[in-house]
Amino acid sequence: MADIKANKNQRSKREIAIKNLKKGAFGRPKGVKNKFTDLKQIFIEAFHDLGGKEELVRWAKDKRNRTKFYELTAKMLPKEIKAELENKVVDKVSIEVIHSNGSSG
Repeated sequence: MADIKANKNQRSKREIAIKNLKKGAFGRPKGVKNKFTDLKQIFIEAFHDLGGKEELVRWAKDKRNRTKFYELTAKMLPKEIKAELENKVVDKVSIEVIHSNGSSG
C-alpha cells in the first residue's frame, strides 16, 4: 500500500515538473542579460588584446601547438548538420591533396 502511494507521489511530482516546463517556469527571466553572451564578448576582446588573428596564426604554426589548434577548431564546428540529400549518381570523384606548404598535387 505504501508503494502505491509513493508511486503516485513520484508521478504527481513528475507531472508538475512537466507542466512547469511547458509554462516556461525555468530558465532566465525576461529582461535579464544572457551571461554567456557577456563571457563570449570578453573572450573576443581578450583575443584581440593578445594579438588577434596574427598572434593565433603565429602560435598555431609552432608544431608543438598544432594538435591543440586543431582540437580547438573542431570544438567550434557545429555538432549537428541538417541537410537534405538527393539521390543522384556520381560518375566521377576528384580528390586534391593540399600540402601544408600550400602547394597542391
